[in-house]
Amino acid sequence: MKDIALQVARERPSLGLHGLREYIQNYVLWLMQREGLNTRLFFMGGTALRFLWRIGRFSEDLDFSAGPDWEPEEFTGAMRKIESGLAAAGYVVYLHFGREKTVQRAVFRFAELLAELGLAGRREQKLSIALEIDTKPPGGATGVKTLVNMHIPVLIQHHDLPSLLAGKAAAILTREYIKGRDYFDLFWFLSKWPELEPNLLMFRNALAQERNREGSGEGAPSSRGAIDGANQSRIGQERNWRAMLGRAVSEARWNLIETDVRAFIEDPDSLLAFTQENLLRLLG
Repeated sequence: MKDIALQVARERPSLGLHGLREYIQNYVLWLMQREGLNTRLFFMGGTALRFLWRIGRFSEDLDFSAGPDWEPEEFTGAMRKIESGLAAAGYVVYLHFGREKTVQRAVFRFAELLAELGLAGRREQKLSIALEIDTKPPGGATGVKTLVNMHIPVLIQHHDLPSLLAGKAAAILTREYIKGRDYFDLFWFLSKWPELEPNLLMFRNALAQERNREGSGEGAPSSRGAIDGANQSRIGQERNWRAMLGRAVSEARWNLIETDVRAFIEDPDSLLAFTQENLLRLLG
């Protein structure tokens, strides 16, 4: 499988390491399917949008939320099995673990690949792919299953579009730093499905969860500031979520957003319409 990954990357050299990473992400999802993890976790985030709906940007990591039958104690053993599967496929891979509050994190670091493709100045430079599981996700998400065949067919359990939009909206409002890809994803959602509404129950729960975390003193305060009580009480009202996001977009430093997104975009021409004014227009 390593040889196929290298072939995929060489066939589309304009993509650089993105094509290589995407193939390996697909293989990790297949290994998770083999171990039965694909129906016990919910795929979410930018990589889920890429695999399931072909959003026009690449992503770095694999993000999941824990299902009701996921046991956090299983994490280390499950990741070791993924590591063994990758090694059996010919990869030189190193596994590192981390934990951030309620998020379990494993980082797979692949040696030699970048050098073999001429993308690294030193042979010891590694390609990294992180896999994260939120063990205490906000309640209310709706899950569905979809068969995807980007390179290798896999059955993926994931959040539906309204729930993914709710997660993305909450991330923009609560993330501790500005991540331009969040704004690009929001633009993509609203330009592709103008009438799409977020899962408001999940959105409300995600904001309340962040508010409670900040109130308990856990972690650093969000750069967006705490969500005030008045906004909390109005979240369920029609279009209020748009007003909240519109305020965040208006205050954002757009040059930083564009810089972040540009490194991951598949077609640079798709950025022509991605402006602060157009996103505000979509939010109404």
